[in-house]
Amino acid sequence: MKTELVEYKLIDWVLFNIDLIKQLLKEMKYTGAAVVYSDSPGLEVVTDKMERIIVFVDDALKVVETIEKAIEKICEDDDLFDIFTEVYFEQRKLADIPIVLREKYQKQISERTVKTKKRQIQNIVRKYLSDEDIEIEFIASLMSALKINPKSAKAS
Repeated sequence: MKTELVEYKLIDWVLFNIDLIKQLLKEMKYTGAAVVYSDSPGLEVVTDKMERIIVFVDDALKVVETIEKAIEKICEDDDLFDIFTEVYFEQRKLADIPIVLREKYQKQISERTVKTKKRQIQNIVRKYLSDEDIEIEFIASLMSALKINPKSAKAS
C-alpha cells in the first residue's frame, strides 16, 4: 500500500512537471550537457561519461513520450480531461474542482468523483508506463537528477 502511494506521488510529480521536464531534457540533448545520475535503471558500468549522458537523456525522453501518449488517452474522455486540466495544469485543490467545473461547464460533480477520476488518470499513466517497461524507480531517479521540487503534495 505504501509503495502504491509513493508510485502515485511520482506519477503526480511527472504530470505536474511534464512541460518543464520536456524542456530540460530537450536542452540537455541539444547542448550535450546533463546531470548524470549513475543509479538510473538500465545503465551498466560505463567508462565513457558522454555515453552515460546520452543513455540517460534518451531514457528520460522515452518517459516523456510515454506520458504524452497517456495524456492523449486521457483527453479522449471529456470528464477525465477536465479533471486532468484542473488538477495538473491549473493546480487546483481537489475540493475546489467541483465548484470550478460547475461555474465553467455547468457540470455537477462531487469531490469524491473528482478523487475517483484523479485516481483513474493516475492508473492510465501507470498502465502506459508499465506497458513500456518503465519502472517507477526510474521516475524517482529522474526527479532526483533534474532537481525539480515535487509539487504533487499541493493537490493531493
